[in-house]
Amino acid sequence: MAEISPFQQFQNWLFDGSKKSEIPQDILKSTSPISSQYCISIFLNNPKFNFYLNTYFNNINLWYLEKEELFTFIKKCINDFKIQRRSIAYIPWKKTDKLFNSLRKKIPHLKDYEIVLYMDFLQKDENKDKIFTTLGLDDNKKLKVTKNRKSKNKKSKNDKISEFIEENITIDEK
Repeated sequence: MAEISPFQQFQNWLFDGSKKSEIPQDILKSTSPISSQYCISIFLNNPKFNFYLNTYFNNINLWYLEKEELFTFIKKCINDFKIQRRSIAYIPWKKTDKLFNSLRKKIPHLKDYEIVLYMDFLQKDENKDKIFTTLGLDDNKKLKVTKNRKSKNKKSKNDKISEFIEENITIDEK
C-alpha cells in the first residue's frame, strides 16, 4: 500500500470533522513540507476566511507560533467559517534547480509550467550543449588534472627547457 503524502494527511486531519483528533506527528516535524505559511495560503478561495487570516496572521508573528497551536486554531476556524474541502486552493510544490532559475531570468515572460516543459525539451534534444551555450547556461568546467597529466606536463616543460638551452646557449671551449 502506498504511503500517504504529508499534504494529504494534513487535509484528511483538517476535514475529519472531529475537534479532538490528534495531529499526525509527521506533519509537526521540522522537516515536514507543511509550514505555517502553506497552511494559511491554501485558503485563498475563501474570501471571508482569507481576510480574517490576513488581518491577524499576515505579519512576522506567524513564525513565532507553534505549528500545533496554529493548526488546531485553523481546524476550529474551518468549522466556524463552514469551509468545505473542495474549496481549498491546490498549490503544486515543485523543486527548483539551477537550470530553472537561470531560465526564469533569461525568459521572464514564460510561466513556470512552460519553463518546466522547455527544460524537458532541452534535456531530450541532441544539441542541448549548443543550446545551453547559446543561452549562456553552460558550465565552463576545468579539466581535472590527474597525476599522469601533471607528470606529462612536467616532462614536456623540462624537455622544452633543455631544447631551449641547447639552441640558445653555447659553451665556448678555450
